[in-house]
Amino acid sequence: MPDNEDLYSPEQVRDQVQTWLMGEGWSLSEKAHEGASWLVQAEDPAQRRLLVGQTKSPADQVRIQATVVVAADHREHFEALPSEVKDAILWELRFRLLNMSVDFSGIGEPLERVTVAQRIYLDGLTKDRFLQRVAVVKNALIAVIWSIGRRLSHLPAPSSHGDVLIH
Repeated sequence: MPDNEDLYSPEQVRDQVQTWLMGEGWSLSEKAHEGASWLVQAEDPAQRRLLVGQTKSPADQVRIQATVVVAADHREHFEALPSEVKDAILWELRFRLLNMSVDFSGIGEPLERVTVAQRIYLDGLTKDRFLQRVAVVKNALIAVIWSIGRRLSHLPAPSSHGDVLIH
């Protein structure tokens, strides 16, 4: 896409992003959100979900986001751990996500929902850059699931099917 974001309407950006995602095997569904010009939920063949949308303010970026909703049994088990073990789990996860260069929230007590995200600005929106960021967010989602699952290994894996909208 050219450097001038005004050359592309939000609809053109959405269409291009949807084409790229579908070309990689993601299934898409439109979502509504008052803070977004457009928003789609993308699901890969392994049923991992991402939200992808163009923010209204600032309007020059596309946000890619994923959320892990921690199941009630995992939350209960986590809360029962000694505070030093809980702190170690949370710090390990924070540093892992920092190393992956994703924005994140929800890594604290109570551990209910962890959101990871990246953004790409329209002046750098190419298929390669966009799909690289999608891969980083998807890998961060997997890192959260595996990190929690590894520490609470006797329980089933946490759900990655929560839908949190762009803020």
